[in-house]
Parts: sequence; C-alpha cells; structure tokens
Amino acid sequence: MEAALKLFTQRGLHGTSTAQISKEAGVATGTLFNYFPTKDDLINSLYFEMKGKLSRSMGKEIESEITFQEKRCTFLFLLKTLLFQSQKYFL
Repeated sequence: MEAALKLFTQRGLHGTSTAQISKEAGVATGTLFNYFPTKDDLINSLYFEMKGKLSRSMGKEIESEITFQEKRCTFLFLLKTLLFQSQKYFL
C-alpha cells in the first residue's frame, strides 16, 4: 500500500501501472493481484486505510465535552499533522 501511495502521488492514478507498484513494493505482480484483484480494489483499500487513519487520529483527540471551535481547531491540527507525516508522498 505504501508503494502504491508513493507512486500514485508521483505519477497519478492513471500514470501508475500495477507492474510499477509491484516493482516498487518488491513483489511479483501476481502477488499483488492475490491481495487486490484489480487496480480499483487497491485504490479503494488505500482510500479506506487513509480515511481510517484520519478518523482514528481525530477520535483520540476530540472529546465530546469540548466546544465546536476547539473540535474544529483540533481537526485542522490533526489533518495538518497527518499531511506533514505523509509529506514524502506529496512532494
């Protein structure tokens, strides 16, 4: 998944082949298809993984007792932190 994210951010979804992802991940293309039957399945899995990471990060930090303004600030901070931690994929 990390190899796919790296290549998708560098080359785009349409500019990245499953063969390139396999090579970057150091696995055979057939091995990749054992886990993800199609490229769309890989993209969907990657999306849900990133969405889950963001949700878990937000859930740990956002308490129900704090104000909406505090929740919004916390959300923006967590989003910025996640993007910073993943910057190698976006640069």
